[in-house]
Amino acid sequence: MTGHSRIRKAVEAFLPMQQLATRLDQLRSAIDHRDPNTVRELLRGIVTEYTPSAELVDNVYVEHQARIALEPSYPVTTVSH
Repeated sequence: MTGHSRIRKAVEAFLPMQQLATRLDQLRSAIDHRDPNTVRELLRGIVTEYTPSAELVDNVYVEHQARIALEPSYPVTTVSH
């Protein structure tokens, strides 16, 4: 609280700048390497209030499989996970 009843101050958890910079570098690397599990875990560590609302889904893979099932002529290629 502050000296005035209508003025409030947020008290939130934070990381020291050096730790935040390190975590953001790790996050950038996980994104560059397309590693969604690591991205999710890093976000949970950086933003303590972050709670994922759903399971991870590889939408590109799901769409690829759906097109293969629906279009026999769709080229079948290896999609890495």
